[in-house]
Amino acid sequence: MIVGIRSYLMQKNNDAPEIDSQHTRLVQAITNNDAPLAEKVMNEHMHTIEYLLNEITSDNLTISDNVQQP
Repeated sequence: MIVGIRSYLMQKNNDAPEIDSQHTRLVQAITNNDAPLAEKVMNEHMHTIEYLLNEITSDNLTISDNVQQP
């Protein structure tokens, strides 16, 4: 399921560079034992993902609202 959501986000919103950058910065912060930076980057990443998931939910509601029920 996560792989499908990630693929959807990367294709629909073209957010791959931003998300990949967040992942890279997070790994670098952890590797450098920089807990404050790791926390900051992780929070940024989670906000990005939350925003994109809300966008998916909104898109799906709009699509389902336009589908006629049998």
